[in-house]
Amino acid sequence: TEKSKLSLSFNISKNINEVLELGPGQQQIISSGGLTDSHITRIGHAIGSFFGYKVIGKFQNEQEVADLAKFGNQKVGDFIYQDTNNDGVVNASDRVILGSNLPKFEFGFNVGYQYTDFDLNVSLYSKQKFHVINTMHRYLAEAWGNNLSVYLDESAPRPVWAVGSARAGSSTGF
Repeated sequence: TEKSKLSLSFNISKNINEVLELGPGQQQIISSGGLTDSHITRIGHAIGSFFGYKVIGKFQNEQEVADLAKFGNQKVGDFIYQDTNNDGVVNASDRVILGSNLPKFEFGFNVGYQYTDFDLNVSLYSKQKFHVINTMHRYLAEAWGNNLSVYLDESAPRPVWAVGSARAGSSTGF
């Protein structure tokens, strides 16, 4: 009718982000992004990609600690980091690109309805295929702050996102 009006709209976008070139002689730029060397801009990858050590498990026993490559003075319960270059030691050379905070796809949907002096609008928005650094977990799980008891007691039930050891001196994934 003349008194009512309905409007619908939809949009979708694909984000293609690849660094094609850097300054003369540069292949990559490592930056902190507020964390210790946690971001990298490298030719052929997305700008500001997450950069760090890839976690492949947790040390379950002393035999694993003795047999596998370690990052510093690791113990049972600590993360096992991938020895990317297979030199028997986990160090800065083993860091890899862990993902990007830039979404691959973004969607939007809008519905509007108007009837005389009343109107209603609803907007939905979504980002897909991107990564997020959980800095709160990092802060709590890595003994940097006032740790929650769930992190301090190794036998305590833990939420799915709370893995690893909170013992002082644990190393981080960045």
